Amino acid sequence: MESVYKGKGCGPQALGSPNKMISKIAKVASKAKEIDQAYRKEAADAKKDPDYLKFMIDNEAPDSSNKKKANCWKGYKAVGKKKSPSGKKTKGGKVKMVNNCVKIKK
Repeated sequence: MESVYKGKGCGPQALGSPNKMISKIAKVASKAKEIDQAYRKEAADAKKDPDYLKFMIDNEAPDSSNKKKANCWKGYKAVGKKKSPSGKKTKGGKVKMVNNCVKIKK
């Protein structure tokens, strides 16, 4: 039984010879490089624009950290960390660290 893909090359997708594929990939890579260079030039020009600089100063980027806010009881504030008094442990087996809440002096 003969293959249906005989003579097409590069698997069942029949994409043609590997040499043709290489030239197509090179063209796509070249176009991607052109787009990247144009984007970088546009970004560099934007950074020189005074309106852009003012916009960046006025609109601070949102905090991307996932840290939780230090929570304590009313009238207390967090001053560093300490080992959990209950001895609660993390998944790794270490004693969990909790906020060291101290009473606010009046």
